[in-house]
Amino acid sequence: MQFCAYFADANERVEIPPPAIIKPKELWTGKQLITVLLRPNRQTKVYVNTVVEERHYSGKGEHMCRLDGWVIFQNSELISGLLCKPTMGGGSKNGLFYSLIRDNSPEIASACMLRLSKFSSRWISNYGMSIGISDVTPFKILTENKERLIQEGYDKCTINIKKFKENTLELKAGCDADQSLEANMNGDLGKIREQAGKILKEKLPRHNAPLIMAMCGSKGSNINLCQMIACVGQQTTNGKRMPNGFLNRSLPHFEPHSREPAAKGFVQNAFYDGLSATEFFFHTIGGREGLIDTAVKTATSGYMHRRLMKAMEDLVVKYDGTVRASGEQIIQFTFGEDGLDPMFMDDKKLPVSLGRLYTIIRESTKGDKTEKSLSGNEIKTLARQSIVEEET
Repeated sequence: MQFCAYFADANERVEIPPPAIIKPKELWTGKQLITVLLRPNRQTKVYVNTVVEERHYSGKGEHMCRLDGWVIFQNSELISGLLCKPTMGGGSKNGLFYSLIRDNSPEIASACMLRLSKFSSRWISNYGMSIGISDVTPFKILTENKERLIQEGYDKCTINIKKFKENTLELKAGCDADQSLEANMNGDLGKIREQAGKILKEKLPRHNAPLIMAMCGSKGSNINLCQMIACVGQQTTNGKRMPNGFLNRSLPHFEPHSREPAAKGFVQNAFYDGLSATEFFFHTIGGREGLIDTAVKTATSGYMHRRLMKAMEDLVVKYDGTVRASGEQIIQFTFGEDGLDPMFMDDKKLPVSLGRLYTIIRESTKGDKTEKSLSGNEIKTLARQSIVEEET
């Protein structure tokens, strides 16, 4: 099996598992490969027991999910699931490397990370990962659905404009007729791109390169896919549709006082089809706001961080458990109001995840698995007896 040479160290013995497919040709699965990367041989005492819900999980079936989005590691063996960002990183408490550090040691986690990175770089250098025009070419079902969605959105906008002119438009809380109309139309046109993105996610082949990147969390999202293949969508500035830059209209290409989708920044073409002159201009306006916003946010958040650090740099947790300033003023009676260090929390809300602990003990014990489990009262009785014995 060639992959063993890709990551094994000189002193590390690799045991190849039995092939998952025997006839007509011996073949191993990707899940077996991950298992070997985690635990190269039986002498390696590395045990990972964790369950992670991936972002592409269908919401039902758990390990029988049709998109293979329910990841289960049992005694370092990958039972089900595709490894994406929540499992391999993303700061998840249930993730693979976090579990390795918590249940084994940082050295074991770094060794496993090294094996995975060696194998990944060798694989990519041999096989590559490319994207081409064929990956973003619209297909028949999408084109039909896109036309239907755009027509439905335009019909809703026409109805809203008619109600506005007849003074029968239902007003939103705290808004006048003009603001209510804009909010309704912005919402209706914004949904078109979301619905087109859902169709793409369901109908694109699973080997589509941009879809793989969006699903695994390496780069991009469904919105990027939708803008390339289906529809760029409504462009906004300050959370609203395009304002009037000329006298009573956004651009001189449109009628004065026009409230039609195209006149207020709706781009119905995709990047594959190409944008019209007005669509390109509206898209440029939306993109400029994003760039400026990013630059300003960096400065604002940096200054906010500095002020917080300067304000809290003299705070210390005293021996009585209180948080005090340099002048002994009490800031908190208990650190964080609960005395728990977030870094050592086993779960999102609890100091110890009993479910995960039970799974680890159940899977790692070498005793008789058919032995009867103790009830809650029996556990309490035995615990009391052991405490009394230790005290005596």
